[in-house]
This record gives sequence, structure tokens and C-alpha cells, in this order.
Amino acid sequence: LERIISTMDKEFTIRITGGPPPPIPGAAKDKKKKGGGRGGKNAALAQQQKRYNMRLTGTTPLDQFRKDVFALFNIPSSSTQHYQVSFLGGFPPKELDQGGKCTVHELGIRANESVIVKFTLT
Repeated sequence: LERIISTMDKEFTIRITGGPPPPIPGAAKDKKKKGGGRGGKNAALAQQQKRYNMRLTGTTPLDQFRKDVFALFNIPSSSTQHYQVSFLGGFPPKELDQGGKCTVHELGIRANESVIVKFTLT
């Protein structure tokens, strides 16, 4: 048992992949500049999947993991209540059931895994 706990406390790396979160309806938007013909390119870049490496331990609380994911995707803490975050893992990727889970180990996330993040509006 002590050996299992000590391995859960060791730091490991996972890969996080996900697209940008959907815009919050009614949120103030920046005025777009007209002309230039580059808007399409910038819009396409904004929709691209982002990839990050994240260091954590098996005992990392899920609440902390969610906060770290929101920070990675530049979602201000004042806006996190507008989003639900889902995690997909394995191959083919399947949604990881967060119900009743407290740590990333309980969620089934292990070293060197790739986790897909999906944001939906609440």
C-alpha cells in the first residue's frame, strides 16, 4: 500500500489537447477591423487545437486539475462558471467519467497519457 501511495505522489507529464472554448453569449466582443483580407487566417488560427504538457501527480485533486486546464486555455477565473469541462482519454478517445472521482488517478489519468479537453457552455 505504501508503495502505491508513493508512486501516486510522483510527478508525471501528460499531454493536453483541445480547441478554444466557445464564446460566452452576450459577452463583450472586441470590434473587428474591416479589410486586409487576413481575418479568415486569424479566425482559422483561433480555432486550431492547442497542445500543452502538464506536470501533475496521481493525488492531484480534480478541482485543481480543472483550474489548471482553465488557466492553460486562458479562461479567466471569473468566467469558469460558464463552462463545463470534459476529459477524453484512451484510444479511441472516450469521455472519462468524473462522477464521484476526487483525484486524477481515480479519473484514470496516468503518466504520458494524452487527454483531450472539451469545453461546453453551462
